[in-house]
Amino acid sequence: MRARNKTVVMSKVENWIQKGSKYVELGDFKSAIEIFQKGLKDEPENEKLLLNLGNLYDDIGDYNKAIDVYKKILGMDDQNKTVWYNLGNSLRKNKEFYSAIKAYKRVIEIDVYQLNAWNNLGCVYYEIGEKENAIDILKKTLNVDSNYKLAWYNLACIYSQMREYDKSIQIFKKAIEIDPGYKKAWDKLEIVYKRKNEFTFDLKNIKILRGGDWKVEGDNSIFYFKVKIINNSQYLLSNIQIILTSKPKGLKIKRDRIQIESLNPHSFIAPRFKFKAKESCVGEIIKGMTLFIDYLGNSHTIEIKPFRIKYVCNLLVKKKVTKDVFYEKVSKMDGNRILFDCKGQIEDINNIISDILKKNNFYLLKQLPDYQKGGYRKLEGFAQGKYDNKEVALAVYLEQKLNEHTQLIIDAMSEDKAKTIDILRDISSQCNEIKISTELIKEYTSKIEEIFERVDDLESFLIKNLGSDWTKVRYAWQEYKEGIIDKKQLIKEFIKVLGKKFILALVKKFI
Repeated sequence: MRARNKTVVMSKVENWIQKGSKYVELGDFKSAIEIFQKGLKDEPENEKLLLNLGNLYDDIGDYNKAIDVYKKILGMDDQNKTVWYNLGNSLRKNKEFYSAIKAYKRVIEIDVYQLNAWNNLGCVYYEIGEKENAIDILKKTLNVDSNYKLAWYNLACIYSQMREYDKSIQIFKKAIEIDPGYKKAWDKLEIVYKRKNEFTFDLKNIKILRGGDWKVEGDNSIFYFKVKIINNSQYLLSNIQIILTSKPKGLKIKRDRIQIESLNPHSFIAPRFKFKAKESCVGEIIKGMTLFIDYLGNSHTIEIKPFRIKYVCNLLVKKKVTKDVFYEKVSKMDGNRILFDCKGQIEDINNIISDILKKNNFYLLKQLPDYQKGGYRKLEGFAQGKYDNKEVALAVYLEQKLNEHTQLIIDAMSEDKAKTIDILRDISSQCNEIKISTELIKEYTSKIEEIFERVDDLESFLIKNLGSDWTKVRYAWQEYKEGIIDKKQLIKEFIKVLGKKFILALVKKFI
């Protein structure tokens, strides 16, 4: 009896599907949807009816409804690879790329031989700009089946977009070898040959410069970051976008991208980004990229060289306090300490440090005579954040050492301990001119290593920046190239030969 009832139900379902499919053939999608929905009133969990309805929603571009239907099916049958694949396609069309990636991966988990899922996964990675992942997935697809021509075709297209025309040509030929009648591949191959022969656009003709400076506007401290795009080519650039990908802490900005319609040959543009200080200490790095389309319709991305805003903590205002108030407030604060040796007599160093604290808007408390005699000095300063109103206290201890050296101990205290790190960093950098060489070597060797890592042609960079001093260190450079010494030893040799001015030159330029 149960078997007979099941047969009747299946017949009814097939009847609903057949009626709905006829309306689809006639282009009457509204009626088709109504038929499938009527069937689902009788059989709300019938996967065939749901699949037909989901596929129809996808066909007419109603991707949100298609996605909902597919998810309902998967709630009943998580192993249905067809539905997972269809869900991935709808998500992809709906620009939900990362969810589409998960759906295609699920298909592959269920059945590793689902080539279309592999191929679409690679295509989605390419569509979100992850070219290396796209290439990797398409190559894995071909490891599953080396005769899958669509994967060869898409891989060739990616290499063509990357302007690796020789690779692209070779791979298109492979797709055509599998299917000599593959018209789409033949057409693309012809275009790639044409681009290879006629493409004369050279990215070296596009220069990206950047810079920035502080301005005071009313009661606000403003940092303007300028990006200059120079088009030295003979072609028009279009759809230009400048996008900031990393912004410094302590600064806020209304827009992180600028769009420009076009840039004529042999001309330049120099738009600015406006940052407004929201904290009393600001710094770190601005990163970004420039995107544009060339005259052949190819898109390009050029990374903007990272720009380091040197830490500034002079976004403070003096706050006059008495000694008693100073010590009462300090007792409730937390802080950090730095110490280093300076070259010079204690009185001279004391005057220099006093000027630095005044320049950074610290109110200097009057010191008792006992702290201002012999080989010891003490300075105390107090200030308040211009924007966050958080108070900062400084205590500087100076002690005369042998060999005309003065040891400096600087304590920075605040209710916000993180603030003291920035302030000490800023003051320390302002003391570079008076630090002894060993202090600079200890502090900046690792940072100089980072600079060396960032430079593509290190030898040309050093020749340009060291000028006539290059001849003094050329032998050490040769030893480095031959592997006799490593990078740390090279930097130490440069410092040994060129001294403090080598470090200061790089610090001022890059750090």
